[in-house]
Amino acid sequence: FDDRVLDRGFVRAGTAPALWLARHAATFDAALDRSVTGAGAASVALADRTETLERGGVDGAVEGLASGVRRLGRLARRPQTGLLHQYYIQAACVLAAAIVVLIIVR
Repeated sequence: FDDRVLDRGFVRAGTAPALWLARHAATFDAALDRSVTGAGAASVALADRTETLERGGVDGAVEGLASGVRRLGRLARRPQTGLLHQYYIQAACVLAAAIVVLIIVR
């Protein structure tokens, strides 16, 4: 026998299964690549939606609460002038409001 004939026989016999395996491995690799790419895109989309929800809902609620507390703080400091006659007027107004409420309730 000629060595070249023998080598061709081994090459032909060994190539068909190797090519079949390579094609199937390439198909599996392509499917795996698509799934990994899709998972990455889905993660980015979920992160975008979460950011929109956070900025619109949670962040807006926190900003609204902080703004309300800030406004109440300003209102609480407003009557604190240190002038005694203004404190007497405030007390008289609160007493008058309490009397009006008692009259309405009775």
